[in-house]
This record gives sequence, structure tokens and C-alpha cells, in this order.
Amino acid sequence: MSPRAWLQSLETTSPEGQITATRNGAHAEITLDHDRARNALTTKMMGELVEIVDDWVAHPPVVWTLRARGAAFCAGGHLGDVRAHLGTPEAGHHMATLMGQAIQRLANLPALGIVVVHGAAVGGGAELALCGDVCLMAPEARLAFVQAQRGVAPGWGGAQRLIDRVGKTQALRTLLTSPVLSAIQAQQMGIAVCSDDVDAEATAMVNAVLALEPDVVRAVVAQVRGTATEPDAFATVWGSTGHLARLAGLPWGRP
Repeated sequence: MSPRAWLQSLETTSPEGQITATRNGAHAEITLDHDRARNALTTKMMGELVEIVDDWVAHPPVVWTLRARGAAFCAGGHLGDVRAHLGTPEAGHHMATLMGQAIQRLANLPALGIVVVHGAAVGGGAELALCGDVCLMAPEARLAFVQAQRGVAPGWGGAQRLIDRVGKTQALRTLLTSPVLSAIQAQQMGIAVCSDDVDAEATAMVNAVLALEPDVVRAVVAQVRGTATEPDAFATVWGSTGHLARLAGLPWGRP
């Protein structure tokens, strides 16, 4: 049975909560909405995330944001559904494969990804917080990889994303000692950016990106991620209509 077929075969024990997506032109946004359970993801919500990512892969935005309603960002998987459906290694493998693939496909979109974190991002929620190119944390936000304390390891791709940000030694320390990281500590480690007003910061970033040519955004994102060489990405936009139009608007002799 494939992970998707496995998910479709389940009857969620918690019908509450949802993951919704909105789109405004080239900007798309995902919202976690399960405040009663600190935005813990039920199997139903996991299915909703998969469907959203499927749609965005077919029709990629230029910039996307991920945020949550309520006081917490995400507490990981919903314990009720975990107890009901994920008690075996086979079920755990299905869930980890399904969520890992969905989050990685989201992270791989040819678009700038921005995650806005208020409150706690714990366990799988910490993994989810790192799925974008930029993680913006409010001063009160906290990040905690508590999987080892709960007798498991990261399952949604968070270990590799943490390594990409802080290196293997710091990632091992973080994953095995499970410190609760403040926004300032996360910023010092290179995991996130702490901002006094993350919502305004996110809006400013989105607006700045939308003022650029989409191909330029995709080229820069590919360069930074290392998915294209700088000359190759540069060549996709050099001499383009947008490039020539912007050059034509510059005064001669000035940068």
C-alpha cells in the first residue's frame, strides 16, 4: 500500500482542525488552523497539506508563506491520531514518507518560501518551521526538536534541513539534547531571523519579491539553494525582456 492509499484508508479520530490555502496572484499562503490542539496535525490535515502541495507543484507561485492561527505554531502530530493510527513501524513509515515528501516538494518549489512562527514550534512543528527558505520568528516564539525525548527521531525531513542550516555537529547536539531555543538563540545559530513584527516583516518581503520579475526570483532562489550554477541561473534572465526594460530605465553612468 502506498502512503497516499494508506492515508485515504484512515478514518481520522479528530475531525477538528484544517489546513487551508489562499492565493493572491503570485503569492500563495498556507494556514494551519487547529488552535485547540496547538495546531497539531491530524491525519486529515496531513491529507489537506498533500493536496495543497499537489496544486502548487502544478501551478507554482512566485512566493509562498506558511503561518498558523492562534498562540502556537505547531505541536507536531496530533496525539489522538498518533495513538489511533500510527502505533506500528509500518504506519509510522507511511506517515513519515507521506509528510516528508509533501514538505520536501513544498520546499523544492521554484519560489521563495517564508515561514512565520508565533509561539511554539515543537517536534514535527519544528521540522515544519524549517521548510521555507526563510524562517521568521516572533520574539516570544520557541523552537524545540523534542523527538528524541519522546523516543523517536525526526521523520519529516527536519534533520537534514537542520544540518543544512547549522552543520552536523550542532544539529546532533540540538536533536539529541532537545534544547528549547528562543527566537534570539535560533537567530544566533542561523536557523531563523528574529523580528519584533514578523507579520510586517513577512509582508514587506512578499511585496519586495512581487515587485521583481518572477524569473529573477526563481533564478536567485536556485542560486542560493544550489540547484543551479550561478552562470546557468544568470543566463536565464540576462537579456530578457524584464532585464532590458530595467536597463532602459537607468540613467547612463549611474548604477
